[in-house]
Amino acid sequence: MVDPENQESSDAGEPQVPWLVKWGAKGLSLAGAVGVGISAIWCFLSLANFIPCIIGGVSQVVSAILIFVIEVTFLFKNSQSKPLKAALWIASKMRWWLRALLYVGLAIFFVAMCFGIGNLVSMFMLGGGGVLYGIGSFQHKRNTGGALF
Repeated sequence: MVDPENQESSDAGEPQVPWLVKWGAKGLSLAGAVGVGISAIWCFLSLANFIPCIIGGVSQVVSAILIFVIEVTFLFKNSQSKPLKAALWIASKMRWWLRALLYVGLAIFFVAMCFGIGNLVSMFMLGGGGVLYGIGSFQHKRNTGGALF
């Protein structure tokens, strides 16, 4: 349930949702990012659809780094890199519905580029995080007093 003492969020774009949705979305997204990074290695080693899998593997590596920047911003706060600072600023302004669209869209794109069981499992985790972000976004718009489930 929503903690009544912490009604002010530290993030302006973060809705007040139950802890299960908030931490479940972050956890599934991070697990999906780790899975995307691991399945990118498999895409590089795949010989079946060589060119689409190489393109998918490169985009998976880039998006795994992007997901870590979006989800675990406190690890990158002291960085002096200008592109990383720009990515952190964008990540701080991202709404939950935008994260949901990004994660579900990336999951569909990666499975379409290089289909495999490893890709499918990691994309279900990433897509599940996107679905939970979407649920949290709808919870924010729907004023029901915090009762989601």
